[in-house]
Amino acid sequence: MDVVDIDDLISKGESDEVEFKSSARWDYREGKQNKVMESVIAKTIAGFLNGNGGIVIVGIDDDGNVLGLEKDYGTLSKRPDRDGYQQFLVNLVSSCMGKDSCAYLSVSFQPAKGQEICVIRVNRSSRPVYIQEGQQTRFYVRTGNATQELGTKESVDYISSHWAR
Repeated sequence: MDVVDIDDLISKGESDEVEFKSSARWDYREGKQNKVMESVIAKTIAGFLNGNGGIVIVGIDDDGNVLGLEKDYGTLSKRPDRDGYQQFLVNLVSSCMGKDSCAYLSVSFQPAKGQEICVIRVNRSSRPVYIQEGQQTRFYVRTGNATQELGTKESVDYISSHWAR
């Protein structure tokens, strides 16, 4: 797998193809593990799957500061390492979007400024991908440097044009 030029991506900032996430499990504001962080990661991945693909980099905040994965690793009970983290990510995507969505992802780890970060390459899905949140099914898409939920009419219109045969 190719190593991503992190310094180059940080200097360019977030875009329609790149998203920085401080963490997937650790809430830096609250100073503890927070399930909401997992939901944010899942929505971002779904947005890229439903768009044109992209890269999610976990361990870097919105300002481009490298935070690393140490806090996230510390939330993993069985294997607090990259192997356990990759398993957590695969399980997250499988449970929220379906196991088949994992086929569009590639997870790797690399050093950045003395810390380890996680690079999730997301390819465009061949079909619409929805997030299951309790009894609700939601549809997200990447627009510019943000991931947005589309309402029913917007989703139908987007899907018919994005996956037109």
